[in-house]
Amino acid sequence: MSSFRASCLALISVTLLSGCIWIPARDPDTNRGLFWCPPLPNCASTESWIPYLHGTDPFILKMPLEEAWPIILETVQEMERTEVTTEWEGYIYAKAYSRVFHFLDFLEILAIPEEGRLSVRSSSMLGITDFWVNYRRVERLRKALAEKGVIESSQSD
Repeated sequence: MSSFRASCLALISVTLLSGCIWIPARDPDTNRGLFWCPPLPNCASTESWIPYLHGTDPFILKMPLEEAWPIILETVQEMERTEVTTEWEGYIYAKAYSRVFHFLDFLEILAIPEEGRLSVRSSSMLGITDFWVNYRRVERLRKALAEKGVIESSQSD
């Protein structure tokens, strides 16, 4: 393989992988949105601009954020194989590991109190597909929060 081809391959690899890795928001972050989902089927987000690939229904709060936030944090902490690494009122960043191969995924929750909703995103760190692991994680979180009366049930329930 020529050095030009090797350089191109390395550049393409780094570019593709950089879209899969992100760091938590800073406290306080003026950017009131979550990171975008890469154009791969390994992410689920309430803010997705590709609804058929990544989209999930919004999380609509049924109570004031001040009451809901401790319950939301506790619910995320109770999720299997999930560890909250960054948290302040209105934002959670957690690492989650898949059941079978223990692949690292990231879960972000951002409260949008003026709209009475939560933005939620779960994404694989690496990989082309996650076989809907992140979508199911988001839906399990939705179900748990709905059962606790924090958010409305999904329209598809």
